[in-house]
Amino acid sequence: STHCISSAASDVYKRQLYTMLGLWIGSLLLLVAVKVKVSSRTLAEVGYPKLHQVFWGRFLIFACLSFVQSSILALGNLLFLQVQATEPLLFLVCYWVSGLVFTFIIYTLVVSFANLGKALAVFLLIIQVSAGGGSYPLPMLPDFVQALSPFLPLTHAINALRAAMMGLYQMDFWVEIGLLLVFVVPFMLSLIHISEPTRHLRIS
Repeated sequence: STHCISSAASDVYKRQLYTMLGLWIGSLLLLVAVKVKVSSRTLAEVGYPKLHQVFWGRFLIFACLSFVQSSILALGNLLFLQVQATEPLLFLVCYWVSGLVFTFIIYTLVVSFANLGKALAVFLLIIQVSAGGGSYPLPMLPDFVQALSPFLPLTHAINALRAAMMGLYQMDFWVEIGLLLVFVVPFMLSLIHISEPTRHLRIS
């Protein structure tokens, strides 16, 4: 019976990891399928908006697509895979917020570095597979992985998802969501240090 319990616990951990990895991959595929660049014709039609307006306007498209994508993934887990969640609404909120954060991170990388940004997103994906804390509990992983884990967005997305599935303890869900949102800040600040951060948006 102990083996059965440990196997079930392992399955839960891996399910949380793979669904969040799927959300990251889905966000990356959005940036591959939909062009980040805005054509000169479109810019002329809207009166040549400022760079930050182009940046945020374009991101709004990806944000809407991310919302649809994360909703389908979350509802698929609840309705078709019969994933048990103590807090179904927070389960959905976790997917929505995670999808938006993942999409913003990858979008910023692609806007700033073009195809290199996509490669960086894949590199982050590879790191988070092992260090995201979803495959096994962090205390079972090597020390350097435990040290790296808090600095990865997937870690906090998985922790928030785990809280929504297994029940809240104090404010753990909202703390993890807050920590996940913190990752948006350095990527926003990185745009300040890059000359003309939306240069790729303005090439037809």
